[in-house]
Amino acid sequence: MRFLFNGLSFFGKKLVAELASFEPRHSFVFYDTYTSRMEQLKFICSLPFADAVISMNGVSDESGSLNAVLAFKKKLLLLWQGTDVLHATQRAANHTLNKKYIAYAANYSVAPWLKQELNEIGVPNEVLSFSWFGDVTMEKTFKEMSAYTYIPEGREEFYGWSIVQKLAMENPAIPFYVAGTEGKNLSHPENVTFLGWLSTARMQELSVQSPVYLRFTAHDGYPHSVTQALACGNEVIWSMPFSHSHLASGIPEASHAFRKVSDALIQRGLERNEENIRYARENFNREKVLAHFLKTLTDVATR
Repeated sequence: MRFLFNGLSFFGKKLVAELASFEPRHSFVFYDTYTSRMEQLKFICSLPFADAVISMNGVSDESGSLNAVLAFKKKLLLLWQGTDVLHATQRAANHTLNKKYIAYAANYSVAPWLKQELNEIGVPNEVLSFSWFGDVTMEKTFKEMSAYTYIPEGREEFYGWSIVQKLAMENPAIPFYVAGTEGKNLSHPENVTFLGWLSTARMQELSVQSPVYLRFTAHDGYPHSVTQALACGNEVIWSMPFSHSHLASGIPEASHAFRKVSDALIQRGLERNEENIRYARENFNREKVLAHFLKTLTDVATR
């Protein structure tokens, strides 16, 4: 079968490469139809030969590429991941939600809370994850009590910088590592180190080295960083409700959760959270995740 992907390029390119490696009997191609006119043309030229199209984000406004999918009557899967759900919710509230593609497509979301948000605005969907962890070599215990987070440049407040800043101020003896931003114009205590952009491999190293992962996004899907943190035995403090993390969406909750996990880590001698490691191995095994994802694609293509 031949599957065409478009939408969010960071996720799309990575997933296509992994699927091609996992199942070479099928064809998986990603087109960056958001930023490249040439890629748009290639996408449209490839449509007659496609069995299904996978949009790596939900679409609730107008899309020339998806108009072509409908014109060619190709099977379509919309994979809702985060901000796209926010946009759909806002459009539903002001009565500008475009359901043309939603009604035509098979709709999937990457997290249970996104499924609920979409259901509330009349978008039936099922959960479909494509998050897995990379193989890691790690010692049984962490070498230092520290915390890390990812905050991209220019989106510091959306990613909860003010909460991270407060935690660092409350815990001056604990190092806080911030990947993504270089910290320009951000006031911070001395125990905060800004690392700037990091490769996937370097982020994985950070997960291995630092025992507490902080993620205080205003809204979220299911990021690979959480999967990797669990696989490394991190304690995860997250603004989204998840059974293997500590829920905290504001400063009081975050302060309480950080004290709780810090005390627990110190009491067990900075040993990794083995329960989180087992959960990740059972639920986010690469072969298991990709096999389920591929089965979903083929089911959509053959309906």
